[in-house]
Amino acid sequence: MKILSILCIGLLFLVHGAIGQENSPIKRFEGRGQMNSGQRILDLSYQNLDKVPISANDATIEILILDNNKLTQLPNWIGQLSNLRVLSVRNNNLQDISSALGQCTKLEQLYLSGNSSLFQLPNLSSCRNLMFVDVVDTKIQDIPVSIRTMDQLYYFKYSTP
Repeated sequence: MKILSILCIGLLFLVHGAIGQENSPIKRFEGRGQMNSGQRILDLSYQNLDKVPISANDATIEILILDNNKLTQLPNWIGQLSNLRVLSVRNNNLQDISSALGQCTKLEQLYLSGNSSLFQLPNLSSCRNLMFVDVVDTKIQDIPVSIRTMDQLYYFKYSTP
């Protein structure tokens, strides 16, 4: 059942990535349904951010969405997000990813597509729950060695030259 819910969340993010890149004003409706009880989601997409606000340094956050901003890097404190399961930083200006991301041992899904200057991933072998990685439209054009050895990885999406 847990895998099914993870796959559903993954599908939600894939669909969001496909249709959520419009330039129209973004609105959000928070319905009555609940995901997992107590699950914390922080959505800072489309905020024109050039750095991640310190208010996002909250260890209770499970899903952090930073899509469509102007971020050039992730802060080193990202590794302190001990409950982070999903990180989406699509369509920013990331050039590299802090190795501190490898300290997010509960990370299951990582979405980095649309960061055209991003050329490598840090070693994520400590992220033993990582199942989905999307680096389409980055300079990452091959599967990193640390990713190849991850037994639980289900999906690695990348562009070739």
